[in-house]
Amino acid sequence: MGKGGQRPPAAKDGMVASEHAWKEITQHRTPDDAWLMINNKVYDVSGWHDHPGGDVLFTSAGDDATDTFALFHASSTAKHLSQFCIGTLKPEDRSKWSDERPKSQEQENFERGYRRLKVEMRNDGLFDSSPLYYTYKQATTLMLCFYAAWLVGAHPGSGWRDFGARTFGGILMGIFFQQCGWLCHEVCHHQVFKNRNHGRWVGYFWGNVAQGFSVAWWTNKHCTHHAVPNVHATGEDAQNGDPDIDTMPLLAWSRSMLAKATTPTQKKLVKNQALTYFPLLSIARISWLQQSLAYVLPPFDIDGNYGGRVIKGSGGVFKPVHNENAERVGLLLHYVWYFAVMYSAPSWID
Repeated sequence: MGKGGQRPPAAKDGMVASEHAWKEITQHRTPDDAWLMINNKVYDVSGWHDHPGGDVLFTSAGDDATDTFALFHASSTAKHLSQFCIGTLKPEDRSKWSDERPKSQEQENFERGYRRLKVEMRNDGLFDSSPLYYTYKQATTLMLCFYAAWLVGAHPGSGWRDFGARTFGGILMGIFFQQCGWLCHEVCHHQVFKNRNHGRWVGYFWGNVAQGFSVAWWTNKHCTHHAVPNVHATGEDAQNGDPDIDTMPLLAWSRSMLAKATTPTQKKLVKNQALTYFPLLSIARISWLQQSLAYVLPPFDIDGNYGGRVIKGSGGVFKPVHNENAERVGLLLHYVWYFAVMYSAPSWID
């Protein structure tokens, strides 16, 4: 499932290639016991946390991962699947959903049409990026940061003119962070570079250094969001839930989440979430910065979850992080330049 990982030494004793029914496949839904189906072949990815895209692969545990796999991977990645293959889906189950309901002819036609359309769009070059555009985009985004830093550092006076310049610099810095977010989003989704290693290292600059967000933290969290948007996990140990809606007790997105508000404080928070929603958004960046630090620097953890790095159902085992030292250095550089800009401005007592 992608470059950079190895088959875990946990192959089941006596396991041989055979046919498997949905009834059997759906029993394997947790990260430590994960089977999935791609193009009618069944794969055992149990415990494979070296997956370069993070634990997003476990969102399809016990389910059909055919289209998810095609969307998240380059076409060349399919050659790595054979090491995980344990058999095929039974022929009589190939026209059924994973819960064994039969698919209608309309649904099967839709799936074939969707997959054909994707191939046609790729062949027509609609997914190809423009090097010229992204050169321009990265340069102009970096200029925002430099100009904002100059406005703050070069206007230390106490007059209204200098105060206005510093204020405008702060606004531009906020726009810079916003632009970094979307630029890093495209880079780390491998939309910019065909070579994924190039994308990862450029991502370290725009994510860790410029934005202060760990690429490993973001990749694991955000890819999972894309795989199961706005979906609740089927259990505490399952990875098939969207982490972006894991916001209790501050915000409830569904009645099932609302039911988790059991204390008077929690009930009051969700009762007034219409009033607190936008104020919470204004400080969300602080939470994401803390989670990024905790993901690669455990001393910054405050809740025992280490920014989502703890493997569900493992009792505290960490997911591996590729180039972890590079991630740490990148975050350190972010705070060096950020605090340098901040301390170049006068304080209230100056």
